[in-house]
Amino acid sequence: MQYRPEAKELLSTIQDLLIKEILPKIEGDELLSYKTLVSWNMLGVLIRESEKEDEQNLEEFQSFLQLKSAIQEKNLTSEQFRSLPRKEKLILLRNWNVLLAKHLRETKNSEVGSDVWNQIKLGLKNNLAVSNPRFNA
Repeated sequence: MQYRPEAKELLSTIQDLLIKEILPKIEGDELLSYKTLVSWNMLGVLIRESEKEDEQNLEEFQSFLQLKSAIQEKNLTSEQFRSLPRKEKLILLRNWNVLLAKHLRETKNSEVGSDVWNQIKLGLKNNLAVSNPRFNA
């Protein structure tokens, strides 16, 4: 059986190609160099996202379970959440975030250190860990 590379390896290979092979050949074209660097960066975002997605989704799910308000439907366990298909996990978390935003607008409870504040901070921290890992929330 032939070796089949994982998505992360493929993305890393494309990143290497862009930086080591293509970028040096297009040095004189500022716009194309810029677009190449942006593409290289976006590949890095995809790599980090694929590495961290399961862990971050579970962390966000468990954090939602700790909220005392905002989300009423909390009838899944962590094990049941883990077994859901990726798309269902994302839909569930998205829906819960929409409910949390609605709850926040209605109650105006944005007290630093509150459960809602900590939930929003966790979401921001996870997003930044993927999009800008140098930022430390």
